[in-house]
Amino acid sequence: MNDSERYLAEKGVDLLSTCTPYQVGNVPRFGEHCAWMESSAVVYINSVLGARTNTEGRESSAASMLTGRTPYCGYHLDEHRLGTHLIEVTHPVVTTEDWNVFGYWVGEQVQDAVPVIVGPGLTPSPVQLKQFGAAAASSGDVEMYHVVGVTPEASTTEQALGGRKPRATSVYDAA
Repeated sequence: MNDSERYLAEKGVDLLSTCTPYQVGNVPRFGEHCAWMESSAVVYINSVLGARTNTEGRESSAASMLTGRTPYCGYHLDEHRLGTHLIEVTHPVVTTEDWNVFGYWVGEQVQDAVPVIVGPGLTPSPVQLKQFGAAAASSGDVEMYHVVGVTPEASTTEQALGGRKPRATSVYDAA
């Protein structure tokens, strides 16, 4: 442990040293405001847990840690959490590898928008949702997504879109 880590540990900071802190006990509650910086963790807690964060930088997340506050903007606000793009799935997405490929494709389609994913038989596991989000964050800049009937803010397509029409619709098919 270096001096900086020792100092933080003495102040009560949990030094998890992982890019997936929700897998080792740091699991934010639905609606909880956080200041996280790792892209795959950000998309997971926004989408799967329903907690709220933007992708923070090192300095802003440290400032939030010290003050217990984070700027009330971006994905902390309800209106920015609504879906913007509809993704219709017509080709089976079943295995973890399928979810990886699908996530990479979705990120390319929507870039920094919020996709709403619909289709029959979509029953991803938490690991598959993690892989999907990490891939979408890598190929685009996805910080949040909705899988209708799976993620907490997407019981229906209408709920995920907030009653709005999608900006664009893409179809994920065998091609």
